[in-house]
Amino acid sequence: MRKFLKQIFSSNRKGAVVDLIRNKYFNIWMNKFYIPELDYQQNDYIFRKLYADGTIAGFVIDGTQGSDDSPNGVAVFCPWEASTINLYDYPVNVTLNNTRGVKFIPSTLQKVDEDVVIGWCQKNKKPIKTTIEYYAERIEIVEQVIKANLNAHRMPFLLVSTPEDQKAIEELYEAIVDGESALYVPSDFAEKVKVLTSGAQFIIDKLYDYKKSLEDELREWMGCDNLGVKNKKEHLISMEVESNDEVTEESNDIFFTEIQDFCDRFSDVFDFKIHVEKRQKESEEFEDEDDNEEDI
Repeated sequence: MRKFLKQIFSSNRKGAVVDLIRNKYFNIWMNKFYIPELDYQQNDYIFRKLYADGTIAGFVIDGTQGSDDSPNGVAVFCPWEASTINLYDYPVNVTLNNTRGVKFIPSTLQKVDEDVVIGWCQKNKKPIKTTIEYYAERIEIVEQVIKANLNAHRMPFLLVSTPEDQKAIEELYEAIVDGESALYVPSDFAEKVKVLTSGAQFIIDKLYDYKKSLEDELREWMGCDNLGVKNKKEHLISMEVESNDEVTEESNDIFFTEIQDFCDRFSDVFDFKIHVEKRQKESEEFEDEDDNEEDI
Protein backbone atom coordinates (compact mmCIF):
# COMPACT_ATOMS: atom_id res chain seq x y z
CA MET A 1 0.00 0.00 0.00
CA ARG A 2 2.78 2.46 0.86
CA LYS A 3 4.50 1.79 -2.44
CA PHE A 4 1.19 2.37 -4.23
CA LEU A 5 0.60 5.73 -2.51
CA LYS A 6 4.20 6.75 -3.16
CA GLN A 7 3.70 6.17 -6.90
CA ILE A 8 0.62 8.39 -6.89
CA PHE A 9 2.05 11.35 -4.98
CA SER A 10 5.78 11.23 -5.81
CA SER A 11 5.36 13.54 -8.80
CA ASN A 12 3.82 16.29 -6.65
CA ARG A 13 6.70 17.44 -4.46
CA LYS A 14 5.48 19.24 -1.39
CA GLY A 15 6.16 22.93 -1.71
CA ALA A 16 6.45 22.90 -5.51
CA VAL A 17 3.30 24.99 -5.96
CA VAL A 18 4.43 27.41 -3.24
CA ASP A 19 7.72 27.85 -5.09
CA LEU A 20 5.87 28.42 -8.35
CA ILE A 21 3.52 31.08 -6.89
CA ARG A 22 6.37 32.70 -4.95
CA ASN A 23 8.55 33.03 -8.05
CA LYS A 24 5.64 34.19 -10.22
CA TYR A 25 4.63 37.05 -7.94
CA PHE A 26 8.18 37.94 -7.02
CA ASN A 27 8.78 38.61 -10.71
CA ILE A 28 5.55 40.63 -10.90
CA TRP A 29 6.65 42.72 -7.92
CA MET A 30 10.10 43.32 -9.38
CA ASN A 31 8.49 44.63 -12.57
CA LYS A 32 6.10 47.10 -10.93
CA PHE A 33 8.31 50.10 -10.08
CA TYR A 34 11.73 51.59 -10.74
CA ILE A 35 13.77 54.62 -9.69
CA PRO A 36 15.16 56.16 -12.92
CA GLU A 37 17.97 58.13 -11.21
CA LEU A 38 19.55 54.88 -9.93
CA ASP A 39 21.27 52.17 -11.97
CA TYR A 40 19.85 48.70 -12.59
CA GLN A 41 21.84 47.10 -9.78
CA GLN A 42 20.62 49.60 -7.20
CA ASN A 43 17.04 49.20 -8.41
CA ASP A 44 17.28 45.43 -8.27
CA TYR A 45 18.70 45.50 -4.74
CA ILE A 46 16.19 48.00 -3.35
CA PHE A 47 13.11 46.20 -4.61
CA ARG A 48 14.47 42.78 -3.62
CA LYS A 49 14.96 44.07 -0.08
CA LEU A 50 11.50 45.63 -0.01
CA TYR A 51 10.09 42.27 -1.09
CA ALA A 52 12.03 40.25 1.50
CA ASP A 53 12.35 42.72 4.41
CA GLY A 54 9.77 45.40 3.66
CA THR A 55 12.28 48.18 4.36
CA ILE A 56 15.54 49.71 3.17
CA ALA A 57 18.06 52.35 4.30
CA GLY A 58 19.91 54.79 2.08
CA PHE A 59 22.63 57.39 2.39
CA VAL A 60 25.22 59.25 0.31
CA ILE A 61 28.90 58.58 0.92
CA ASP A 62 30.59 61.68 2.33
CA GLY A 63 33.10 63.31 0.02
CA THR A 64 31.76 61.78 -3.19
CA GLN A 65 29.78 64.85 -4.27
CA GLY A 66 30.98 66.99 -7.15
CA SER A 67 32.61 64.38 -9.37
CA ASP A 68 31.83 64.22 -13.10
CA ASP A 69 30.35 60.74 -12.81
CA SER A 70 28.38 61.43 -9.63
CA PRO A 71 27.81 65.17 -9.15
CA ASN A 72 25.35 64.54 -6.32
CA GLY A 73 27.51 61.86 -4.72
CA VAL A 74 27.38 58.08 -4.58
CA ALA A 75 24.12 56.68 -3.16
CA VAL A 76 24.27 53.48 -1.12
CA PHE A 77 21.39 51.30 0.06
CA CYS A 78 21.48 48.53 2.67
CA PRO A 79 19.46 46.78 5.39
CA TRP A 80 19.24 48.30 8.86
CA GLU A 81 18.27 47.54 12.45
CA ALA A 82 16.73 49.95 14.95
CA SER A 83 18.85 50.97 17.92
CA THR A 84 16.82 53.78 19.50
CA ILE A 85 13.06 54.28 19.06
CA ASN A 86 11.15 57.43 19.98
CA LEU A 87 7.76 57.96 21.59
CA TYR A 88 5.96 57.37 18.28
CA ASP A 89 7.63 54.00 17.67
CA TYR A 90 9.80 55.49 14.96
CA PRO A 91 13.55 54.68 14.80
CA VAL A 92 15.80 57.56 15.83
CA ASN A 93 19.18 55.82 15.59
CA VAL A 94 19.90 52.75 13.49
CA THR A 95 22.71 50.35 12.74
CA LEU A 96 23.45 49.60 9.10
CA ASN A 97 23.92 45.94 8.21
CA ASN A 98 27.17 45.63 6.26
CA THR A 99 26.38 42.21 4.76
CA ARG A 100 29.27 42.34 2.25
CA GLY A 101 31.88 43.85 4.55
CA VAL A 102 32.51 46.92 2.42
CA LYS A 103 34.50 49.85 3.82
CA PHE A 104 32.11 52.68 2.94
CA ILE A 105 29.17 51.49 5.12
CA PRO A 106 29.69 53.01 8.60
CA SER A 107 29.61 50.75 11.64
CA THR A 108 28.64 53.52 14.07
CA LEU A 109 25.09 54.51 14.99
CA GLN A 110 23.43 56.57 12.28
CA LYS A 111 20.82 59.22 13.00
CA VAL A 112 17.68 58.86 10.94
CA ASP A 113 16.91 61.75 8.54
CA GLU A 114 20.40 63.17 9.08
CA ASP A 115 22.99 60.46 8.44
CA VAL A 116 20.63 58.01 6.81
CA VAL A 117 17.08 57.75 5.49
CA ILE A 118 14.91 54.69 6.01
CA GLY A 119 11.72 53.70 4.20
CA TRP A 120 9.16 50.96 3.75
CA CYS A 121 6.91 49.65 1.00
CA GLN A 122 3.73 49.34 3.09
CA LYS A 123 2.06 51.31 5.86
CA ASN A 124 2.10 48.20 8.08
CA LYS A 125 5.88 47.97 7.54
CA LYS A 126 5.61 44.33 6.50
CA PRO A 127 7.50 42.73 3.60
CA ILE A 128 5.71 41.89 0.36
CA LYS A 129 6.57 38.20 0.64
CA THR A 130 4.45 37.75 3.79
CA THR A 131 1.17 38.10 1.90
CA ILE A 132 2.42 36.18 -1.13
CA GLU A 133 3.47 33.25 1.08
CA TYR A 134 0.03 33.20 2.70
CA TYR A 135 -1.77 32.90 -0.64
CA ALA A 136 0.82 30.50 -2.06
CA GLU A 137 0.25 28.05 0.80
CA ARG A 138 -3.52 28.22 0.36
CA ILE A 139 -3.24 27.70 -3.40
CA GLU A 140 -0.98 24.70 -2.86
CA ILE A 141 -3.61 23.09 -0.62
CA VAL A 142 -6.20 23.55 -3.38
CA GLU A 143 -3.80 22.03 -5.93
CA GLN A 144 -3.31 18.99 -3.69
CA VAL A 145 -7.06 18.49 -3.41
CA ILE A 146 -7.41 18.87 -7.19
CA LYS A 147 -4.75 16.21 -7.70
CA ALA A 148 -6.41 13.88 -5.19
CA ASN A 149 -9.78 14.31 -6.91
CA LEU A 150 -8.20 13.74 -10.32
CA ASN A 151 -6.49 10.57 -9.11
CA ALA A 152 -9.80 9.34 -7.71
CA HIS A 153 -11.34 9.63 -11.18
CA ARG A 154 -8.33 7.96 -12.78
CA MET A 155 -8.81 4.82 -10.71
CA PRO A 156 -9.61 1.86 -13.00
CA PHE A 157 -12.82 -0.13 -12.70
CA LEU A 158 -12.39 -3.30 -10.66
CA LEU A 159 -14.42 -6.19 -12.09
CA VAL A 160 -14.77 -8.94 -9.50
CA SER A 161 -15.12 -12.47 -10.78
CA THR A 162 -14.56 -16.10 -9.91
CA PRO A 163 -12.04 -18.15 -11.90
CA GLU A 164 -14.96 -19.83 -13.72
CA ASP A 165 -16.48 -16.48 -14.82
CA GLN A 166 -13.26 -14.58 -15.59
CA LYS A 167 -13.26 -15.34 -19.31
CA ALA A 168 -16.86 -14.29 -19.74
CA ILE A 169 -16.35 -11.06 -17.82
CA GLU A 170 -13.27 -10.23 -19.91
CA GLU A 171 -15.36 -10.65 -23.08
CA LEU A 172 -18.10 -8.48 -21.56
CA TYR A 173 -15.58 -5.73 -20.76
CA GLU A 174 -14.11 -5.86 -24.27
CA ALA A 175 -17.60 -5.49 -25.73
CA ILE A 176 -18.21 -2.41 -23.54
CA VAL A 177 -14.87 -0.85 -24.56
CA ASP A 178 -15.63 -1.56 -28.23
CA GLY A 179 -18.80 0.50 -27.91
CA GLU A 180 -21.46 -2.16 -28.26
CA SER A 181 -24.85 -0.47 -27.96
CA ALA A 182 -26.55 -3.52 -26.42
CA LEU A 183 -25.25 -6.51 -24.51
CA TYR A 184 -27.19 -9.71 -23.90
CA VAL A 185 -26.18 -11.85 -20.93
CA PRO A 186 -27.99 -14.50 -18.90
CA SER A 187 -29.76 -13.16 -15.83
CA ASP A 188 -27.77 -15.35 -13.47
CA PHE A 189 -24.51 -14.10 -15.01
CA ALA A 190 -25.51 -10.43 -14.62
CA GLU A 191 -25.98 -11.00 -10.91
CA LYS A 192 -22.41 -12.25 -10.66
CA VAL A 193 -20.87 -9.12 -12.16
CA LYS A 194 -19.59 -6.74 -9.47
CA VAL A 195 -17.94 -3.41 -10.28
CA LEU A 196 -15.99 -1.43 -7.70
CA THR A 197 -15.53 2.31 -8.35
CA SER A 198 -14.18 5.16 -6.27
CA GLY A 199 -17.55 6.92 -6.07
CA ALA A 200 -15.78 10.29 -5.77
CA GLN A 201 -17.68 13.37 -6.94
CA PHE A 202 -16.09 15.48 -9.66
CA ILE A 203 -15.32 18.81 -8.00
CA ILE A 204 -12.24 19.91 -9.96
CA ASP A 205 -14.17 22.70 -11.70
CA LYS A 206 -15.24 24.18 -8.35
CA LEU A 207 -11.74 23.83 -6.95
CA TYR A 208 -10.28 25.53 -10.00
CA ASP A 209 -12.69 28.45 -9.59
CA TYR A 210 -11.70 28.71 -5.92
CA LYS A 211 -8.02 28.65 -6.85
CA LYS A 212 -8.62 31.39 -9.41
CA SER A 213 -10.44 33.50 -6.80
CA LEU A 214 -7.40 33.23 -4.51
CA GLU A 215 -5.09 34.41 -7.28
CA ASP A 216 -7.53 37.22 -8.13
CA GLU A 217 -7.38 38.37 -4.49
CA LEU A 218 -3.60 38.28 -4.54
CA ARG A 219 -3.40 40.17 -7.84
CA GLU A 220 -5.83 42.78 -6.53
CA TRP A 221 -3.73 43.23 -3.39
CA MET A 222 -0.63 43.70 -5.53
CA GLY A 223 -2.38 46.28 -7.68
CA CYS A 224 -2.42 44.11 -10.80
CA ASP A 225 -5.21 43.65 -13.33
CA ASN A 226 -7.17 40.71 -11.91
CA LEU A 227 -9.76 40.42 -14.67
CA GLY A 228 -7.47 37.92 -16.31
CA VAL A 229 -7.22 36.87 -19.94
CA LYS A 230 -10.16 34.49 -19.48
CA ASN A 231 -12.55 37.28 -18.47
CA LYS A 232 -12.27 39.57 -21.45
CA LYS A 233 -13.27 43.14 -20.74
CA GLU A 234 -15.86 43.16 -23.53
CA HIS A 235 -17.80 40.54 -21.52
CA LEU A 236 -18.11 42.91 -18.55
CA ILE A 237 -20.14 46.06 -18.21
CA SER A 238 -18.19 49.31 -18.11
CA MET A 239 -18.99 49.91 -14.42
CA GLU A 240 -17.45 46.54 -13.47
CA VAL A 241 -14.27 47.31 -15.43
CA GLU A 242 -13.99 50.80 -13.93
CA SER A 243 -14.59 49.49 -10.40
CA ASN A 244 -11.92 46.83 -10.85
CA ASP A 245 -9.46 49.37 -12.25
CA GLU A 246 -10.09 51.71 -9.31
CA VAL A 247 -9.49 48.97 -6.72
CA THR A 248 -6.28 47.74 -8.34
CA GLU A 249 -5.03 51.30 -8.78
CA GLU A 250 -5.69 52.07 -5.10
CA SER A 251 -3.77 48.94 -4.10
CA ASN A 252 -0.93 49.90 -6.40
CA ASP A 253 -0.81 53.41 -4.93
CA ILE A 254 -0.30 52.00 -1.43
CA PHE A 255 3.14 50.73 -2.43
CA PHE A 256 3.89 53.67 -4.71
CA THR A 257 3.14 56.30 -2.05
CA GLU A 258 5.34 54.67 0.58
CA ILE A 259 8.28 54.29 -1.78
CA GLN A 260 7.87 57.85 -3.05
CA ASP A 261 7.88 59.11 0.56
CA PHE A 262 11.24 57.39 1.01
CA CYS A 263 12.53 58.99 -2.20
CA ASP A 264 11.32 62.44 -1.09
CA ARG A 265 13.07 62.21 2.28
CA PHE A 266 16.23 60.92 0.62
CA SER A 267 16.12 63.86 -1.83
CA ASP A 268 15.61 66.41 0.94
CA VAL A 269 18.27 65.09 3.32
CA PHE A 270 21.06 64.50 0.79
CA ASP A 271 20.14 66.91 -2.02
CA PHE A 272 20.15 63.86 -4.29
CA LYS A 273 16.92 63.91 -6.28
CA ILE A 274 15.27 60.53 -6.82
CA HIS A 275 11.68 59.50 -7.50
CA VAL A 276 9.80 56.29 -8.21
CA GLU A 277 7.86 55.54 -11.40
CA LYS A 278 5.33 52.87 -12.29
CA ARG A 279 5.99 50.56 -15.14
CA GLN A 280 3.28 49.97 -17.75
CA LYS A 281 0.27 48.20 -16.31
CA GLU A 282 -0.78 44.81 -17.67
CA SER A 283 -4.24 46.17 -18.53
CA GLU A 284 -2.61 48.85 -20.69
CA GLU A 285 -0.57 46.19 -22.47
CA PHE A 286 -3.75 44.19 -23.21
CA GLU A 287 -5.48 47.33 -24.47
CA ASP A 288 -2.54 48.10 -26.77
CA GLU A 289 -2.67 44.56 -28.15
CA ASP A 290 -6.43 44.84 -28.73
CA ASP A 291 -5.96 48.19 -30.53
CA ASN A 292 -3.28 46.67 -32.76
CA GLU A 293 -5.55 43.75 -33.63
CA GLU A 294 -8.36 46.13 -34.58
CA ASP A 295 -5.98 48.15 -36.79
CA ILE A 296 -4.98 44.98 -38.62
